[in-house]
Amino acid sequence: MIKVFSQKQAEDEAGRKEENSVSGDRAMNTTISEETKNDQTVKNLYAAVEQIVLAKQALDHNQRDLLSRINYLNGQLEAAQADIARLNTTLAERESQIKNLTAIVSDKDMIIDQKSEDYQQLQIKMGDQIRDLQKEVAVYQEKYQKLQQRLEKESAQRLAAQNEYEERVIELETEIKQTQAVYEKIRQENTYLLGLVKDFANQMSSSFNDYLTADKAEDEENGG
Repeated sequence: MIKVFSQKQAEDEAGRKEENSVSGDRAMNTTISEETKNDQTVKNLYAAVEQIVLAKQALDHNQRDLLSRINYLNGQLEAAQADIARLNTTLAERESQIKNLTAIVSDKDMIIDQKSEDYQQLQIKMGDQIRDLQKEVAVYQEKYQKLQQRLEKESAQRLAAQNEYEERVIELETEIKQTQAVYEKIRQENTYLLGLVKDFANQMSSSFNDYLTADKAEDEENGG
């Protein structure tokens, strides 16, 4: 079963990731002093982190777009399935009408047979009645033939439409799977980038603490 994310869920998830990124940046800015920021190596590393954060934000934006696309495609799929259900209902109604008309024609044919036997005995008396009844049957037969032709035409159209809808459903399912694969790839990339940022923050914090410890020891030694 395809898992569908709402737009609200996608925005909430992306918002949480952006807040984590901003919190990481603030923590890094608080930890790194002005003197350390002036160091060229630190500047380069800081610029690299900014590029990683920007790349992650871009991936988050693409992730929200893909989730919206998945919801749209699922809506199209449901609409196609509803159309197929309506077509099946219409076909069932047409078949019921044909069945009723077939029963009527069958009954009329039986009456014709009976009247034909009576016609042999009462040819003059029943002649006009037989002709009228034959005309009525002819009308019903004509209606039956027209309805039969209409049913065949509608059945062919329904079959063509059903095949078209089934092909569309297959295309939509394939597109959804492809979109989900892209979403999964982006999610993995986000996880990897977030790991890089956390590792870098930890390394910077450790290096800065070592720097402060060394600087304090040097000050104590000079003061002594």
